[in-house]
Amino acid sequence: MLVSEFSRRFILYYNVSSGMFAMNDPNGGTLFKRREAAEGVKKILGKGITIVQYTTKGEKLKRLSPYRGRWIRRRRRHA
Repeated sequence: MLVSEFSRRFILYYNVSSGMFAMNDPNGGTLFKRREAAEGVKKILGKGITIVQYTTKGEKLKRLSPYRGRWIRRRRRHA
């Protein structure tokens, strides 16, 4: 699944069929069967998108990949 993680409470899940992101609802995202397909779509979407592994257990989604937040560092240049 393709996600954009800002924090543990704010994660966007990409839905290929609508071309939109679902907020904080992994059921709104698209599960890819092949990693190559997910990498191709990720390349089109650009920076800030990560591939997260999910599995279906019963009828619920379970996350397999660990959480990796987005840490943006800004460096100040000293003159």
